[in-house]
Amino acid sequence: MKRRLPPMKALVAFEAVVRCGGVAPAARDLGVTHGAISKQVAVLEEWLGRSLFDRDGHRFRPYDEAAALAAIASESLDRIAAEIDRLAGGRRTLKVLIQATFAMRWVIPRLPDFYRLHPDLDVHVKTRQTNEDWRATSFDVAVLRGDETVKDWPAVPIMSETITLMGVPALAEQVAAGPAALAGHTLLCSDSRPAELERWLAAAGLPIQGGRWRRQCFDHFYAALQAAINGQGFVAAPLPVLDHEVASGLLALPFPAITVPGPSYAAFTNPAGSNAADAQMFVSWLQAAMHGLGA
Repeated sequence: MKRRLPPMKALVAFEAVVRCGGVAPAARDLGVTHGAISKQVAVLEEWLGRSLFDRDGHRFRPYDEAAALAAIASESLDRIAAEIDRLAGGRRTLKVLIQATFAMRWVIPRLPDFYRLHPDLDVHVKTRQTNEDWRATSFDVAVLRGDETVKDWPAVPIMSETITLMGVPALAEQVAAGPAALAGHTLLCSDSRPAELERWLAAAGLPIQGGRWRRQCFDHFYAALQAAINGQGFVAAPLPVLDHEVASGLLALPFPAITVPGPSYAAFTNPAGSNAADAQMFVSWLQAAMHGLGA
């Protein structure tokens, strides 16, 4: 049966707009002009006989059906590219979607160990922020936190967080007398990890509300963490995600015995994907590295 396919240039441009989050970044990604992308999107919409985006000024928001089509197009184009690389004897690439802080503070510093074991495989790290919609993103491995899942992909447990208070060593020394000494110090929090500071205060037997705590809040946790590293206050933060920062002396735990449980992480891979073997190899390495088992 003859396939009914749209013009491929139009499909590639549409996929890039959704994947990159707009016409301008899609044009940069494909190395063409803004107008060329807009023209190809219009070609695809005319071919389909419907609009694919909710246009708000210069912003293009894909409708749900368009986002689903873009996800399929991304996966298909990635599989074609991977197979071409294999046929041409090129290097393999594995796309890994990871929570931003976990990627920056735990995974990326350990990637050189992975490359020593697998020098022929490149890892393309795609970071995502809490509450960010990642459905239209193309990936071979997704490392997700909490209750998030990838439909029909099996989950492999990676680790569970433990939340405790952290600050630079100089500040930690100032509160050595006990949690009550935190009065007058700044407590750092974020919108992306709500209530973790409050849960820690409750575990420490300290009042959650009241005027004794000076708070500085940020939209994302990695900003609050950077403020703590800068010596601007204390943050309720996760172990083992920040093991390196603690071991190196960048951050200290003033009250290591006072902890609250945090969310768990799991890795998801597509057993039927073109990069299934490499994806499983990366997840196995991730588990081994998390437990200090080496290769």
